[in-house]
Amino acid sequence: MNALEIKENRKKMNLTQAQLAIKLGVSLKTVSNYEKGEVIPETKQELLRFIFNKESNNTLNEPSEFYTPNSNVEKKLMQVFEKIKHHQEIINLLNEQAEIITNANAEKAEDDEILKKFK
Repeated sequence: MNALEIKENRKKMNLTQAQLAIKLGVSLKTVSNYEKGEVIPETKQELLRFIFNKESNNTLNEPSEFYTPNSNVEKKLMQVFEKIKHHQEIINLLNEQAEIITNANAEKAEDDEILKKFK
C-alpha cells in the first residue's frame, strides 16, 4: 500500500488522520508520514488493508475492535475521539435544524408575496 492509496482510502472512509492513527495505534505524525511516503512496516500495512476493507463494508467510524489502548494517553485519546464523534453528531443535527428553518422562512416569504398580490 502506497502513500496515495492510504490518503485516498482514508478520505473515502471519511476518517481524519487522527482517527486513522487511533485505529492503527500510532501517532498522528506517523500517519502523516505514511501519507508523505515514509516506509510503512508490513504489520501496519496489513492493519491498514484490514481497516480499509472493513470500513468499506461497514459504515462504522469506530476504532478497530482488536485495538485496545494500553496507556493512559491512549485511553484519553479514545475518550477525546468519542467526544469528537458526539460533537459531530450534534453539529450535524444543528445543521439539519438550520436548514429546516431556512427552508421554512423561504416558504413563508413566498407565501407572503403571493398573499400581497391578492390584497
